[in-house]
Amino acid sequence: TQTFSNNIQSLLDGLTLSRQMNDDRQTLRQTADALPLLSALEPDSVNEEQFTRLTRRALSHLGDLPKLATSPLTNLPAVQGTNPLDRAHSLKSLLTQSIQKLKPQSDSKFGTTDEWRYYNALYFPYVLGLKPYTRRADFDSLGEETRAALDWFQTSVPERTLHNWQNTAAKLISEDIRK
Repeated sequence: TQTFSNNIQSLLDGLTLSRQMNDDRQTLRQTADALPLLSALEPDSVNEEQFTRLTRRALSHLGDLPKLATSPLTNLPAVQGTNPLDRAHSLKSLLTQSIQKLKPQSDSKFGTTDEWRYYNALYFPYVLGLKPYTRRADFDSLGEETRAALDWFQTSVPERTLHNWQNTAAKLISEDIRK
């Protein structure tokens, strides 16, 4: 029974709880399962390279709250909250605000010049969850700016270049949030 306890609990929750409560319980269960994996590593005690790597990993988990809750960056002084999910929400907010700081001062929501590259490299894939190189996605429901960004990624930005821009942008973000 121990092996199947999560599956049994999920089934019972699905039968007895509302959809919203079931989803909330599933998120809490995933977070609880991941918490033992939480590193005791204090962000203040790591070098710049390790901190950048932790930031890059946290950015890649921006859309997955249980995984973000296990990030050592939840121990940052700027991250507020009493429980792991509150701290994950706070970290997500901190990272999103830092990404917004990379956006050039412009009324436009999207641009293709060099000053836009780091913002675009993080905002569209991580904040909006856009996967520009996937073939199976349905992109018909996207807004005009997002569709323009998708087209720009697919026609003008090789996948490896995007990865390099994301690494450089993660370094900029790590410098911003470490202050």
